[in-house]
Amino acid sequence: LGAVPPAMMKLVKERAGGNPFYIEGVVRHLLETGILGISDDGYELLRQVRAEDLPSSIETLIAARLDHLTSHARMVAQHAAVIGRSFSFDLLARLPHVREAAASGVAELCRRELVFETRREPHREYIFKHALTRDVAYASILAGRRRRLHAAIAGALEASAGARQEALLAMIGHHWDQAGKGSKAKPCYLAAARLSVKRHIHDQAEDLY
Repeated sequence: LGAVPPAMMKLVKERAGGNPFYIEGVVRHLLETGILGISDDGYELLRQVRAEDLPSSIETLIAARLDHLTSHARMVAQHAAVIGRSFSFDLLARLPHVREAAASGVAELCRRELVFETRREPHREYIFKHALTRDVAYASILAGRRRRLHAAIAGALEASAGARQEALLAMIGHHWDQAGKGSKAKPCYLAAARLSVKRHIHDQAEDLY
């Protein structure tokens, strides 16, 4: 950051409280909002940084970065957050309203380094770079819409699980549970608990029961 004036770095470090995640996020936020640019020598300040340009917390910083995504990428981030911190591209693309935007949305999230690809073959898998990024994206969705998305995810998992149905029982139960569909969640949790007992994973079975 040699090209960045020391006064700016002093302001960023004071706001960050020594948190490297915040410092990294602020630099990316300033790049995305056009306050900071990239020159041959490194970073270039395009205008004076004011205190109000710097989000007051890590959560507001992440929210600001999500707000600067394209509408498609922001929608994809929210749907992915409902799936979990890790998510598969195939499942994401099966969700309503996401099919057409999934590829471009995930590509933008990767380009902004909000998510990373963890596996390419046989199926693409991704993870939010930080758990807090996923949490902020999830919290940005209205409660009623979150429940509908959890229900859509549970239905998509049931429809596509095939031979992997047993391995996904707990996950399907979780999404039905978060959708407010206890009558559908209960048999999934019970079946998953019985499998855990058979496999002698008793702590997991207790949690599921």
